[in-house]
Amino acid sequence: MTQTAAARSPVSKLSRANMRSELTTFSEFYNRYYTSSYGKQASDWLLGEFRSVVSASGATRASVKVFTRSWAQNSILGAILERSPSEVVVVDTHLDSVNDRNRVRLSSSKITAGQGVNTLEFHWYAGEEAGLLGSGEIFDSYRPSSAVVKAIAAAGHDGMRQQPNGRHHGLYGLGPRGATMLTRVGLQYTTTGYIHTQCGYGCSDHVSAFVIEAAMSRMSPHIHTDWDAASTLNFSHMLEHAMPAVGYAYELTLASIWEKSARPGGWVV
Repeated sequence: MTQTAAARSPVSKLSRANMRSELTTFSEFYNRYYTSSYGKQASDWLLGEFRSVVSASGATRASVKVFTRSWAQNSILGAILERSPSEVVVVDTHLDSVNDRNRVRLSSSKITAGQGVNTLEFHWYAGEEAGLLGSGEIFDSYRPSSAVVKAIAAAGHDGMRQQPNGRHHGLYGLGPRGATMLTRVGLQYTTTGYIHTQCGYGCSDHVSAFVIEAAMSRMSPHIHTDWDAASTLNFSHMLEHAMPAVGYAYELTLASIWEKSARPGGWVV
């Protein structure tokens, strides 16, 4: 870990109050299902929020791109271009959600200064719940540009901490090197421990490198229900989840030494 000093300022600006404010609004859409008009409203709202952040930051190398498809909801890609625009580090999640009972009802510094080596991207995928749809369209778009994705980590399902033994985040779908890197980042940037868990399904696409709130067996019982709302979230645990995400972005965006891994297309610091 070589960027802890650089990351200290953005990490210190993370706040439970901001998370609560943003997620209260985001969770109050009637639903966020990818084919519904409400799902489109949710992605439009998130796009506006991210554009406001970019504008307020004054980051001249930052950009926002919208991916539209046949369904209503859009995927969003935010990028901070660095010295190697075609070499990409990704932090991602999905913006849609689904109610298993009723699909259309959900709820009752250094980098911005251009000093990074690798381009940093933030992805918000539409249509994840229906089969990982939104992420596929974004990664398909890399082919004509010959972009090299050097690192990717998904963050999601991070607002629940159940006792006992709750001070953990779960890692799943990772090879040994990816797990080692994320564990190192986690131990450096947060006091919350990490455990390795199994995803229980194909573990393909962006969920191949996922950091979640706990072991799969201890996930929130409110996911995909009417009670999946801001009132059920543990914002202290969520803050501990956000800190290593910032650390991951700094460590890998500013990393200049990579070696090719044995896995095709894989790179490690």
